[in-house]
Amino acid sequence: MQAREKVGLKMNVPKAKLAEITKILPAEKSPTISALAEADWVAVEVILEERLERDLVPQLKRAGASGIITYEQVGPDYPVKEIVTLPILEPKLDHGKVSGIFEICDPNFGNLWTNIPLSLFSESGFAYGDHLNLTIRHAGKVVFSEKLLFHQSFGFAQKGEAIIYNNELMMVALAVNQGSFSERYQLGYGPDWQIEFSK
Repeated sequence: MQAREKVGLKMNVPKAKLAEITKILPAEKSPTISALAEADWVAVEVILEERLERDLVPQLKRAGASGIITYEQVGPDYPVKEIVTLPILEPKLDHGKVSGIFEICDPNFGNLWTNIPLSLFSESGFAYGDHLNLTIRHAGKVVFSEKLLFHQSFGFAQKGEAIIYNNELMMVALAVNQGSFSERYQLGYGPDWQIEFSK
């Protein structure tokens, strides 16, 4: 019963206004203060009596706090048994073969990004300029099997040619120079889309 009479309040506060805002807060204990990415700001969290929230929020805004929310605004509680867990499939190197999955399709260009870091290609002995065997399986069935050029950018492939490259996150990806890899080959992404590279 007592817990329901309390509310959690969270806000962003400019460091220059922190002392002023903490004086306004009727916390039973001092508030929790956390650093934010922007160095001039902090996150402030406090537990207070629910009846005080309505009058307190306008005071905090006037004092310079922003992004004020209650924990209840974040969303409902979920029973643990309703939480769905998905496996995290790690890329691997085994006997000269590098395997992983397609994690995402770049919506602007149709490039397929893998979960394979460029460092795993280096560890396997793959180098820019190599032509690698690529096998793609969907739900265990081979849907693509070709030898493709591995290089730093699309500029090393002819227009319309498929290429293995590393994206800006230094992860292995597949593209068609001036085209869509996913559309051309009707490929998707997710844990059912397994990929394997070899020399």
